[in-house]
Amino acid sequence: MKIKDIEFGRSDGKNESNLNNFENLFYNYNKIYENLLKDEIFIVSGRRGTGKTTLVEYFIQKNKNLGNFCRKDSYESFRLNELINLKENQQIDYFSIWKWTILIELSKLIFLNKETLEQSKELEVLCKFLTDNDFHIKLGGEKTISTLKEKNITGSLEIQGNLNLWNIIKDFLKINSKIEKSDKKQINTEKGNYINYLKSLENNVLNILNQNTNKTWYLIYDELDSFFTTGIEYKNIILNLIRAIESINNVFLKYKIKCKIIICLRTDILNVLNYPNMTKLLSDSALELSWSEKDGLSPLIFLIAKKIKASNIEKFKAKDETKVEDILEIFYSIFNVKKIKIANNKKIKIHTYILSKTLRRPRDIVYFFYCLHKNFGETELIDEKMLFSVEREYSNYFYHDIRSELSGHFENFDIDNCLEVIKKMEKRAFTYQDIEKKIENLGLNIEKNTLNRLLEKLYEHGAIGNIEEINTGLNYTERPNWHYLNPTSFFKKDKMIVLHYGLYKILNLV
Repeated sequence: MKIKDIEFGRSDGKNESNLNNFENLFYNYNKIYENLLKDEIFIVSGRRGTGKTTLVEYFIQKNKNLGNFCRKDSYESFRLNELINLKENQQIDYFSIWKWTILIELSKLIFLNKETLEQSKELEVLCKFLTDNDFHIKLGGEKTISTLKEKNITGSLEIQGNLNLWNIIKDFLKINSKIEKSDKKQINTEKGNYINYLKSLENNVLNILNQNTNKTWYLIYDELDSFFTTGIEYKNIILNLIRAIESINNVFLKYKIKCKIIICLRTDILNVLNYPNMTKLLSDSALELSWSEKDGLSPLIFLIAKKIKASNIEKFKAKDETKVEDILEIFYSIFNVKKIKIANNKKIKIHTYILSKTLRRPRDIVYFFYCLHKNFGETELIDEKMLFSVEREYSNYFYHDIRSELSGHFENFDIDNCLEVIKKMEKRAFTYQDIEKKIENLGLNIEKNTLNRLLEKLYEHGAIGNIEEINTGLNYTERPNWHYLNPTSFFKKDKMIVLHYGLYKILNLV
């Protein structure tokens, strides 16, 4: 079998999900799929590149195969100003906007599957409302929000007669009879703002879901980090989305409705949100994707071995994916050597060498093997020279990925200036004073506070580390300390700064 016959996956989870054998390629590390099924879990968190989108795509495919109803709403192209302007012009809060948006997205999921549902007056009324207002199935989440500024929603969502579930939950939703009556009259007679329809929409959706308990419903929000900024409005928008999801999920849980809203967010974004109950919320309701070592071996090696096995299932059919020795045998089956020579003629194991170029994320190691797949697909075994030859391409990816992680936290010119300084250092390790001197020599304008925050973020994201003294028991030795291996550590500007190995090639340091 040639290297081109092995499907190592894709660095982008959406692209990997389009592969024919995607479900077989997926590595269910620490039973992350089963954990996401738990009722109380609705936040998927993790560093950039840790596999949030891949997990979501697998979750959707798996549940669709089970006959459940799933919809993912992507905000990759979302324009932040649309939502800010809507809030300012209509003097309403983000919580209500998000609650409406979630209910509309659930309504679209209902509409899409209406033929398979129990036919009811609520379903009929909801479908007509969606059609009359062009809230059709192809309308994305961003456009759903933008349509709200027009204030011309029309039609009725009211149902004659008693609605059992509504009677049960109306106290929970804090709706009094006078408001109900007033809303009904306005909805039936004139065009209006979405806020006039919010309670009735919630009523209809909850009743329909309650009438169809044979399946589970999932709505998933992803790619919200694509419009990330550290501005107060972004934080308020994301916080209120989390609050709205939590509120609606609590209704589902309280009244045993088989529906859940899931949100995916980067850990660094969650960490800057100022919410009094955030720590408790993350502890109770978040599934954090962390790829720490398992049985003395990185789970990323298990991940690659899983993909090798899925590509040649007959050869490795008898191998146990949970055993380290079997995993290593599968992994090394595509190499002609197990160790390679590095500086000072020192030899290290290939898997250790490859991992040293990564931030211990699935995206990194998958991209490394993608480079090998692309450049040496016709060969059967990978040798030392091949590994070295793809490092520049990989290093270029690594550099730009780090830069993307800084976006939103800082202005682009500050990021570019800081990275330019690091390039001009032309060495693997340096001091804080070396950086200050280089900035002065280059004539760059970087405020000290901004520089400190940039270095802290570069440390947090793994681009740089600190040289620390480690007590081995016999003596003290110096070695790099990396945040992704030691998450409780923090940047120390009085310590020697060291660049990550993955940056060496792009910075011409080897």
